[in-house]
Amino acid sequence: LAMLFLLLVCWVALWSVSSLEVLDLSFAGLPNRLFPNVSLGLRYQSDDKCKWDKAEMTYTPNRRVQKETVEDANLDRLQLAVVLVVGGHSGDKIYDYGPAGSINGLMAVWDSWLENFFSYTSNTTSLVLLFDERDFKKQNYTKSTHTYLDNILIHNMGAEPADCVHLRHKQGASLEAIYSHPGHVRTAPHVPQHSLHSTKSGLKAAPKTHRAGCSNELHLDQGYRVYYVDVAGSHTHPNQKPLVIFAAVHKFPLAEWVKPEEEEKLFKEWKPWRLPGRFPTNYAYVKMTNWYSYHMLNLKILDFFDYGGKLDNDVSFVAPFPEPNLPRRLATQDTKMMVTQNGWYYDDPRVAQGVRQCLDGWVADQNKYCKGPNHPNGKLLAGGRNDPTFWESNLNATFRAHFLVFWLGLYTAPETYSLAKYWNDWHPRGMWDYRWGDQQWWPR
Repeated sequence: LAMLFLLLVCWVALWSVSSLEVLDLSFAGLPNRLFPNVSLGLRYQSDDKCKWDKAEMTYTPNRRVQKETVEDANLDRLQLAVVLVVGGHSGDKIYDYGPAGSINGLMAVWDSWLENFFSYTSNTTSLVLLFDERDFKKQNYTKSTHTYLDNILIHNMGAEPADCVHLRHKQGASLEAIYSHPGHVRTAPHVPQHSLHSTKSGLKAAPKTHRAGCSNELHLDQGYRVYYVDVAGSHTHPNQKPLVIFAAVHKFPLAEWVKPEEEEKLFKEWKPWRLPGRFPTNYAYVKMTNWYSYHMLNLKILDFFDYGGKLDNDVSFVAPFPEPNLPRRLATQDTKMMVTQNGWYYDDPRVAQGVRQCLDGWVADQNKYCKGPNHPNGKLLAGGRNDPTFWESNLNATFRAHFLVFWLGLYTAPETYSLAKYWNDWHPRGMWDYRWGDQQWWPR
């Protein structure tokens, strides 16, 4: 019996190691798309032991190292998820997009995104759209998040719902086997789902075209609906795969010092107390931009991507994007981040206040656990301490955060996550007192 139990334990362990999670998306009349889980599964552990075996601080990549992925990049296998948070509508005169909030901003630039960016990059780039639950409740012509998303994605953005979404566990599969899968095509007649439309009795749902037992729902994180745009429908992009859009109504977390019943008042009245009262900012800006610095790292959907990206809804693409494969560009150059300007941007020093104290505090925190033969002085050294640009006196050198791409091997590494959590929790009002946004976070 003991031997049988041991064999059973070994078999279970072997199955768990060799089982590969794969996101399988089907589209009517088009080849399906497969997204394997490419995360190495390194998760943040509580800060109760030393993370470094040497005094020089570095990180443990949570993806295959970039130089080992160049061949896959050349074959369009590496994938990038551009993440956009849509919400935080405050109703004041700062960052005000009108009654529909940030959705108006997205609609104003969407055609340029589709025509000049995603139509060229869809083979390796997908879009993750997270709509603020608070805005959803305020714009409540419907109480159904599904209807709400359909109305935005289908009626306003020209997308279609994915025909079938499966999260599969492939036992014994390898990345190479998944990548080599040719992909099947659903050959049943394709009836476009043109959106909700108005009738005298209100909104009416368009006819459903899903196969029996299928839907476009994906049970990850707080739940997604998967849509696509057939960008190859035009003669100019015949070799492009469908643009995949993961959309969700998302409940964004409160800061620990905020009481839920007080948040509406904060949206209208809050100002960072360390800055002049007339400084142009608001609660929504700080809440939604700082989500990228820590809470984004908790998204399970990112496990299926090698690179992440951020694109603000006030950015337009005025010409065809020159690089159809951004993951390949970063992998071949062994580059951790791509930003949109040659020169660095220097923030107002007032919104860089506290950054050095926060970073020093985290290093000091880590030093508590790093004493021993490998750390004779009990002092860790920041790997970037000699950088002449980003480790300067004011720590206000940064880059514009309206469009950037970053390697998830670095930004989801356990050490990065530890710093991000400290950054998010600091004080606990650090980012709020000083009005940090994600622009302060990315280069740190």
